[in-house]
Amino acid sequence: MIKTEVKPGLTTATKAELVAGDDVKPLLPRNVEEAFRMAQLIIKAGLAPASYSDKSGSPDPQMVVAGIMKGMELGFPPMTALATIAIINQRACVWGDGAMALVSRSNELESYKDYFTGTQGEDDWTAVCELRRKGVADTVVRKFSVADAKRAKLWAHPKKRPWTEYPQRMLAARARSWAIRDLFADKLSGLSIAEEAQDLPIKDITPPDTGFLDDEPKQIEASAEYTGSATLSGDAEPAQEPQEPEPEAPDTPQPQEAPETPPEPAETAGEQLQADLHDQSEWQAWASDTIGRIMAMKDPKTIEKKLAESEKLIHCKNIHPTAYERVMGAARAKVKQLEEQNDPTT
Repeated sequence: MIKTEVKPGLTTATKAELVAGDDVKPLLPRNVEEAFRMAQLIIKAGLAPASYSDKSGSPDPQMVVAGIMKGMELGFPPMTALATIAIINQRACVWGDGAMALVSRSNELESYKDYFTGTQGEDDWTAVCELRRKGVADTVVRKFSVADAKRAKLWAHPKKRPWTEYPQRMLAARARSWAIRDLFADKLSGLSIAEEAQDLPIKDITPPDTGFLDDEPKQIEASAEYTGSATLSGDAEPAQEPQEPEPEAPDTPQPQEAPETPPEPAETAGEQLQADLHDQSEWQAWASDTIGRIMAMKDPKTIEKKLAESEKLIHCKNIHPTAYERVMGAARAKVKQLEEQNDPTT
């Protein structure tokens, strides 16, 4: 409504009347282009949460758009979606309070109760959450104790501040998230609980460079002091000491040497490969380079798969068993180390 004011000596002025009591409605994008424009606006305003940043630490518009889209699937407006949904380990997750909000507004929660049992601070101190859903006969009861937190390496962990500063709150949140996941999985729509995802180890999903396993051995020039040849066992034959030429008898004709007979070609492919790679130090250098790259890998399954597929490693086994055992020994040790690091019970 437009209100007109007339005052003596002044021209007519019009003002828009303030309206109160109308419903507040969010601004919603209608397509991907509008969602992207909204993401850029949010980033420029400095309102993009830290979990929507790329590896360099800068807010990523594509990740913000993904958060907005996931939130709209759940019925959240854009700003609420970004505050409720986080991107952790390349997966959309919902914070514990947001998960409870999804359950509460579904009008299917019949009863909710949480409490503690046991002695505070001791292993038997346990958070208990009871949820009951309309139309479901049984009540879901989930528990999480100090002993569970210690088993998961969460309790008093110096790098997990919430567990050291607010242990009671974290125990209750974990028990509640388990109950929600089991009873209201359809309301979460595939979302993980953010607090749980944060406690999981971050894995590097960048595929490792394994092309070196099929590289040719590096050519190593023999030093001036080395004049022997390598054997299949890797031991070099001792260099022969130079001998002084004997004085020739005067006026004695020297017999002419017969022309050297060219070597016969290798009869088999294995003999040809052995002749081409007669210097076994090349295989030792290849083994050292291969071991160094294996030590940089982070996935035990990738190490085992690539070693099994490497034709170069098969040749190495046949021609230079010592270098082969060096590579396989290092690979076995690395696989064992990675499996122990990924084992939550160790």
